[in-house]
Amino acid sequence: MPAQPTQPQGFSVSAARLGLPDLGFISYGEMVDQGQQITQAVSIPVIGDGDHGYGDAMNVKRTVGRYIRAGFAGSFWKIRCAWFSFLSLWLDYVCNCYRQYRLGDQLNLSSRMFFGRAGGSGFLHGCELVFNYQQRRSLVNVKLKWVKDRALDAVVTGERDLRAACFLVSIISSTPQGCVPIYHLCRHRGQLGITHDLKLSTFIRRFPSVFLESHAFDSGGTRVPCFSLTPEALKLQQEELDIIEQSQMDLVNRLRKLLMLTRGQTLPLQTIDQLKWDLGLPYDYQHSVIPHYLALFSLVHLPDERIGLKLLSWDNNLAVSQLQRNAALQQKEEDMKKGCLAFPIGFTRGFGLKRKCMAWLKEWQKLPYTSPYCDAFHLDPRTDVSEKRIVGVFHELLHLTIQKKTERKNVSNLRKSLDLPQKFTKVFERHPGIFYISKKNDTQTVVLREAYDHQLLLERHPLVEIRKRFASLLRKGLLDRSRGLYKESAGAGVEQDISADETNDNQDSSEEESDCNFFSEYDSDDPIRDQC
Repeated sequence: MPAQPTQPQGFSVSAARLGLPDLGFISYGEMVDQGQQITQAVSIPVIGDGDHGYGDAMNVKRTVGRYIRAGFAGSFWKIRCAWFSFLSLWLDYVCNCYRQYRLGDQLNLSSRMFFGRAGGSGFLHGCELVFNYQQRRSLVNVKLKWVKDRALDAVVTGERDLRAACFLVSIISSTPQGCVPIYHLCRHRGQLGITHDLKLSTFIRRFPSVFLESHAFDSGGTRVPCFSLTPEALKLQQEELDIIEQSQMDLVNRLRKLLMLTRGQTLPLQTIDQLKWDLGLPYDYQHSVIPHYLALFSLVHLPDERIGLKLLSWDNNLAVSQLQRNAALQQKEEDMKKGCLAFPIGFTRGFGLKRKCMAWLKEWQKLPYTSPYCDAFHLDPRTDVSEKRIVGVFHELLHLTIQKKTERKNVSNLRKSLDLPQKFTKVFERHPGIFYISKKNDTQTVVLREAYDHQLLLERHPLVEIRKRFASLLRKGLLDRSRGLYKESAGAGVEQDISADETNDNQDSSEEESDCNFFSEYDSDDPIRDQC
């Protein structure tokens, strides 16, 4: 643990040396003398009381120099106005330069930059240094407006209901019979993301090109809707399973890198479940993937009694962010040497950026880049440097997803795991050139701008193509159903049962669903008389 500094204030010095209250009786010389005695007697850092600087700007300059020579590790000042606030920040910068480089003329050199007579150029350069230093010491209050991006909105709306439908396909195809009663499907409703006012059976019946409906009878003789998959859906599902098997190590490495971003390399399974679709993991990854990599992962009990997934081994080869991997192609050689990597920036057409915001963004890009795989305990969360690290974390997180996007709510539970400050998702609004927030589909989706050229995903994972074909199949069934093609082609079998059920939904208790009690008649696993 670092040593805690001590801070002798003017009150204590005045009381000890003069026996008087802190009303300005103590002089500059007495404060320097007392500070020198204290710094020689202790081994911990000592912070000096600069009061109001003991005079004008030149006196402040003199005070700082004597405080440094007395051995003070720093100083605090009573702010009178905006000018003195700026001056205090400048002097703080000078002190840090002096302590960092240990150069006897560093103070005078930096002071000449500020107080020099060379036509004001020294003053302007001093302002630039203070501004850069301020970004390391505080969070600059800049607000950028949100502007709609129609191309990225189309990317999000094109996948409406796709996640829920694909999860249902995975559940149905994993059963031995290939046909599942509705009450079994309702047990998975929490992970489907379907609105509470929509019946699951109604949602499934929207896509007859993917799901086939039949009926069976439970032990009480009540007709129960059952759902299986169409041949087209079965074919696509098998292709997806083949791709997952072929790219399983890639998906495992994505999961490993996600855990390496977290504190303790551990995440609750509930949090991973929210991200498994975006990471490309199969619906049942806990049973189909994790058991094959017991040397890498372990299921653990968390203090809050939840089950978590822990990474057992750290891989330095994986602990390299995407920004660092692309540095040779995207970054300037000078910035790479300084470790000040810049993020790719792109704005929506017609996005107007104010001049002061452009200046701030330009300087923000020049700040040091902290890898999301490194500890950031030394960074003050109220600074621009810390914010750049947070941006780097989400930049890397979105690169781990196969479509470079995720819903904003999916990362809301990552604050403690990623060691992030409160309101950490505000970086999405502050950096619209890096992230785009789509408000389509009744949610907020965060999209990584650099990954798309209008609506085209630049790096396409094989699973993305399968999902695109699934989405096309869903749209086809929805369109054909709206035209009445399925009702016209159906005989006296399944389609008549579907029509009858939709007509009598309010009278059939087996269609009533809720989060607490999905079906009053179907809350048991009683055997069904007629198989699907």
